Amino acid sequence: MRRSFGLQGALGLLLLVAACGGGTAGGADGPVDAGAQADAPPGPPSVEGFRAALEGAGYEVGDGRLEFAQIDCCAAVTCFGNNPSSPYGQYLLPRGPGQPVANPYEDAEGLSKVWRLRPDEAVVFVGPTPPRAAYFGWTGYQFDRSAGAGQARDIRFASLGDTVNVDTIATAGTPAGAAGDPFEQLTVIMLVADSQTEAEVHAAAAAGGFPPAWVNTLVIPAADVSLGLEDEADTFGVLVRAALFEDPTAKEAYLAAPPGNLWRISPAMARAVAPLREPALRPRGTGAAEDAALATALDELHDAILAAHPGLNVYQPPVTDVTPTPGECLTGTRNCNGDNNDTVYFTSGLFRLGETADDFVVVYGVNHQATGKATYSNFALYEVRRLFGVAAASSRDFAGSAAEYLPGHPLADRLYAWRLRRDCTGDPGCLPIALECPGLPADELGVVAFRAYLEPGTGTGPAPSELILDRVIRFKP
Repeated sequence: MRRSFGLQGALGLLLLVAACGGGTAGGADGPVDAGAQADAPPGPPSVEGFRAALEGAGYEVGDGRLEFAQIDCCAAVTCFGNNPSSPYGQYLLPRGPGQPVANPYEDAEGLSKVWRLRPDEAVVFVGPTPPRAAYFGWTGYQFDRSAGAGQARDIRFASLGDTVNVDTIATAGTPAGAAGDPFEQLTVIMLVADSQTEAEVHAAAAAGGFPPAWVNTLVIPAADVSLGLEDEADTFGVLVRAALFEDPTAKEAYLAAPPGNLWRISPAMARAVAPLREPALRPRGTGAAEDAALATALDELHDAILAAHPGLNVYQPPVTDVTPTPGECLTGTRNCNGDNNDTVYFTSGLFRLGETADDFVVVYGVNHQATGKATYSNFALYEVRRLFGVAAASSRDFAGSAAEYLPGHPLADRLYAWRLRRDCTGDPGCLPIALECPGLPADELGVVAFRAYLEPGTGTGPAPSELILDRVIRFKP
């Protein structure tokens, strides 16, 4: 995994404040001194200069914002399989110039978290990356498509390709994605389908003091989607994920008011486009699977868990790999619920969780972070009806949890075992699950889902075939 840490200089902090119109969350490591970068601009980056260059090139610039909203999943029809370990930021944008129909979910300001986009438009974020965390990433999505006049729209929530993530992003601290410090660093991220628009955004960024080595492109595969401002056009969105912040204070400050500027840029006159070539997905896997000895140790952990909870009925829901391939939801009929190619998705069979103390679930498996196959991994309990992530535990929590069942075992530090109970009093390796939403009501079906994010050195998620599947045991009287 690419991580070396630059020094925070006074100039770096001044550049960040000047560029973004405010401060960032504090911390020991902030933006690096831009003058120390070989490809740094001759003067301080200027958001105003960047915007002026876009307008000078004939673009209309509409203001949006990045927002980490708290969603009431208990009141929602679906929460799309949200990851409780990872807050979600969304791009809120205005309509495009002359757009004849409203975007879904428009708020009082006319901004929406999903929006139509003309083929020659782009969406541009300029500002700092999140504070230090286990993971962050920007992903573009097709949200829904028309099913025909008078029909409900078909939700696809499908990723458009790879994510710009903590290990691949181009910033002032990681120019052109090189090794460095990616946290709280100036960056430019554009979502775009047209090669001319991409080139002109690059030129305007450079004119504003943001060199090409700080600029990232999320490509919209124009051949697979329907771009336009009309009712029959697809809608799109961007999710920003940030998981497991190191500093709780910095986390709260960032989520409450993420710094930066978000623009919808539109050529004043619509024009023919030359679609960008869709980049190949980063290949998953290294050819090295998790050690087979861990599978044997996991069988021993299974037996020890059963032995520790005798006299109860046991159900062991199967765990299967349901990791989608980006693109299959764009061209097929599947709803991918906001998939991300930086992770795997494993899910258990369905079960209900009763109300008594002897009615509980044990989730156990290989700690994929400890084996070096993931930057972080987690499991989450979901209410199936609303795809609502009720609670989660991550690889940061797993240390020592398997030793309770396998004391002294030489591989216990690379395994984990965690319980889901109604009452976790006196049980440190346990997630309490309330009987009412936002817990899991006794009459609702539950499922456990597993993620393993960002294999070090690959820039993407691990290959599912190189991981040992996690497991679930459901106990009841």
